[in-house]
Amino acid sequence: MGRTNIAVEDEIAGSLADEASKENKTVYALANEAMKAVLRVCDEGGKPDDVYVSWFFVRILRDLDSVPIPGDLLEKMVKALYAADSDSLLKYWFEEGVRTGAYLHLSSPKIEGLSSEVRALSQANLLPVKRVEIRGEEDSKVVIRVIGAGLSMESTKCAEAFIKGIVSAYSLKVVGSSVTGSIIELKVSK
Repeated sequence: MGRTNIAVEDEIAGSLADEASKENKTVYALANEAMKAVLRVCDEGGKPDDVYVSWFFVRILRDLDSVPIPGDLLEKMVKALYAADSDSLLKYWFEEGVRTGAYLHLSSPKIEGLSSEVRALSQANLLPVKRVEIRGEEDSKVVIRVIGAGLSMESTKCAEAFIKGIVSAYSLKVVGSSVTGSIIELKVSK
């Protein structure tokens, strides 16, 4: 098969050459390997950005010793456990939020910088949410709005406890919280 020249930005070409050198491969071999992976994802209906999101998801699962659970099963488990002992269940979700927050803190030292990581986590279905918005306010507070957090009030309350755990890992204090349907809004003080 013949070779074809493809134009890329200088920065990408440099990064590709550096990575090829680290992996003891030619730029040609690494570029082919990368493009085959991306094209396979696209051929299956995905997008090039899905490659990073999927890798990020797998890395977090491995690093946090987590396993994916089907949403319907998780919802049933949460409802059953919430009915049996809601205090303990919310405590466990909070503790897992603290653990996840400590992990996220490594790559995003400021909570406002979490937007891209949280977006990747929610796209990969690692967080049971549809959308997360983090924005600073003038009075040195941060508002965190989570939309699509759970199918029931029980699972939304668990998601709220999880997010409060993440916030506490950033040494921030929740000064206000409201849950309406599957929407959570936290006001956080710096």
